[in-house]
Parts: sequence; C-alpha cells; structure tokens
Amino acid sequence: MTLTKPDWPALYVRHRDSMYRVARSALRSIGRPDLAEDAVHDVMTSIIADPDRVIANPEAYLVKAARLRALAIAKLHGNCRGAPWDEDEHPSDGFEADAVQRLDRARLYQHLHQEVAALPDMQRRVIEEVIIKERTATQVATEMGLSKSRVSQLQKAALLTLRDRLGKGPIA
Repeated sequence: MTLTKPDWPALYVRHRDSMYRVARSALRSIGRPDLAEDAVHDVMTSIIADPDRVIANPEAYLVKAARLRALAIAKLHGNCRGAPWDEDEHPSDGFEADAVQRLDRARLYQHLHQEVAALPDMQRRVIEEVIIKERTATQVATEMGLSKSRVSQLQKAALLTLRDRLGKGPIA
C-alpha cells in the first residue's frame, strides 16, 4: 500500500465530531468537557505546522491525537488543582476504540468495493448478487441464464481473486 499525504482539512471536516466526542469523553473525568475544543484545536494546529507528514491511518490518528491531547490537558488541569493524575482513575469510556474501529471498517469497505468493481463483469455480478444482495445461486443462475454450478464456479473464482488481491486468509 502506497502512503500519500492526507488532505488534513477534508479529514478534519469529516471526522471533527468524533474528535470532539473523544476529547469531551477524556475531559469529562475532571469535569471540564468544555476544554474539548482546545484539545482539537491544539491537534489541528500541530498538524498544520507539519502538513507534509505521512501517516498510514490518518483518520485513526486524528481521533487518537484528540484523545491524547485531551488527556494532557486533563493532566495539566489536575496538576494545577494539586490533584495527582492517575490514568487508572480516569478510564476511557470506549468511544475512541469504537471510532477507530468504525473508521477502519469504512476504509476496508471502500477498498473491498474497489476490488469487487475491478473483477471481470460476470464474476463481479455474481459477487454482487450472491454475496452482497444475499440472493441464492439458483435465483442468480436463472436471471443470468447460467447453470447453478456455473454461478458457483464464478463465485469461487471471484473469491479467490479477491483473496489474492487483499492478501487475507481462506475464502468463506
């Protein structure tokens, strides 16, 4: 996979809500969710200072950076009030992990969609009908004017091609 420079402004617009929710979640533990905007602003300012950085998963980077900056702000405010900061006392509510998983799934879905679109026409159509639309091989065979076994052959060939292109484990 070739790494390219992300379009940071577009990524910010697309994922700012997730960034704010993660930051608010981290800052809620000290009773200062209002500082979430500062955390997100700090993250974007640091990114703008070095826009040429190349990151494998920029969406996850934005969310994680927002959380880490919010935790740093929380630690700073905790120390200002004289209270020691203990990460174990301020656990994450799990939103960050959920956001990263959703972003990874969206990226995987987009990549899979591109690979299915690149299949030969008959294989692509069989995959779309049988796997994506969850129709039976018999229904697809009748519609396409093929035998059920030919639909199965096309499906298997398409799945093997996808497995080779995606480099993942056994076919289903």
